[in-house]
Amino acid sequence: MRTFLILLVAVATACVAVYNFDDAIRDSAHNGRGAEKGLELMRLLHRTEVRLGPKAEDLTQYFLKSLARFDFPAFYESDHLSPLPAGGRGAVFMGVNQGDTYWLDVVPPESGLCPRKSLGSFVAELGLERRDDCPAGGRSFKGWMDICADSGELTHENILALGEGFMRVSDPANIKAMQKLRKRSNRFIPVESLQVIHEFYKCMPHLAVIMKDYTYMLHTELVREEHQGQAFTRCTLRIFPRVDVITRDYPRLGKYLDDLRGLFRFSSRFTNDQGHTIAEFVSESERDIITLKMLTRQGRYIPMDGQGMPVFEEEFSATELADYSFHITSNVSVSVYGLAYHTPDIQVDAVYRNRPDKASLDLALKDIGTTTVTGKLGGAVPKWVVDLAIPSNLDEYINSFTQTLVQADGGRGSRMRLSWNLEDPEHVGLDIKGVTEFADNFYVRFGLATFRYCFKTTGEIQDEFEMLASRTMTAVMADLMAIRDAAPALEGEEAPALAVEARPASASLTKNP
Repeated sequence: MRTFLILLVAVATACVAVYNFDDAIRDSAHNGRGAEKGLELMRLLHRTEVRLGPKAEDLTQYFLKSLARFDFPAFYESDHLSPLPAGGRGAVFMGVNQGDTYWLDVVPPESGLCPRKSLGSFVAELGLERRDDCPAGGRSFKGWMDICADSGELTHENILALGEGFMRVSDPANIKAMQKLRKRSNRFIPVESLQVIHEFYKCMPHLAVIMKDYTYMLHTELVREEHQGQAFTRCTLRIFPRVDVITRDYPRLGKYLDDLRGLFRFSSRFTNDQGHTIAEFVSESERDIITLKMLTRQGRYIPMDGQGMPVFEEEFSATELADYSFHITSNVSVSVYGLAYHTPDIQVDAVYRNRPDKASLDLALKDIGTTTVTGKLGGAVPKWVVDLAIPSNLDEYINSFTQTLVQADGGRGSRMRLSWNLEDPEHVGLDIKGVTEFADNFYVRFGLATFRYCFKTTGEIQDEFEMLASRTMTAVMADLMAIRDAAPALEGEEAPALAVEARPASASLTKNP
């Protein structure tokens, strides 16, 4: 009888199917190669030395220095920009992944198409065209970008599959299965969110060390609920940096992050055509740097009504979509030296299309609410503010700027398209095209000067940031290698080894003046 009971318990335990983060990472690419493909991308970001050509270096430094007193006409006519074949003036950047080095420089406009030879290689045309018929009156500049990149074997499907896999981990039935398999050593975990966080830390132990030190995510909530007899998970992901600990190990970077407190708040709500909320996202510099809310089950998104309850008949799997339209409504608040700016109801329409040979995501700016400016300059006014001589009707300048964005390009509006060409599965083409228009008024100069003042970094801050980023990427690579090596290799194949080395902190693309 005792033997029978032991056998029964063993069989019952084996029947509890648990989907872990390891599975989600493997399933983000075909044939369970998600960890391997992730390693390829991390290697490009982590170990490759970026070398700027002389023209790219000159243009970058010229632009960064000009932010303090940005002058559109002077920038447009500068020797750093060249006439473009389609009109206007601009620059064409080319980046080529050469293995251990990444070469980046400005090339002649007639250099041709993207060198799709290796992951991350690209050609990007950035252009400007002077317009004298600005929708808000006066002069404006139409701006565009046309980027063609080689994304290797990575596509939009990998991102969607990884997100779906992570959501499958938090499925009510999966969490219940996790809890059944808990050992006595971790029975102290009382709620679903801690259980899932615990599973993530088990999957990525090297990354977990850094995350536990420098971030706090225990306010995250994953709650199993029922509605109309159907179970679902209410997810509220919250992450904020532990600035005091970061300051202990990286004092200049920690001081920089502390100075950003209360500077901005950005929120977005994603809705479907029926007006129901798919997800809510908030990023702010006061406490929680990221907050993400959604309803989910079995890896599928469940829209919610105005009371936050699930609308099951509209749930969907992102990886199974062929055509899907949704809407994004955002609000932005910025506070600088006693002046508070609030721009509500930034409305963007989005259309996603997925076909066997291509896929695309179109974003179109539809409207921007009226910006309000409140408060007054307080304390010691910095010299850059005095030099700009802020006018009393700053809000009018801002709103003419935003309406020009909405009515850009002869009324066609500001827009962007991301598209993936899937015809060559080993060298997927990622194309990014965008068009907008900038009113040449005081707010452009004020906004860029403010951005430079608030976010400029010294070489020491950049070095500390790169040290932390290098540690993080090294940890991620170590965890991905463990996941890759734990998976059974395909017949006749052996998983390649990949050394993990810390990149020197001195290797950086640019340093702000």
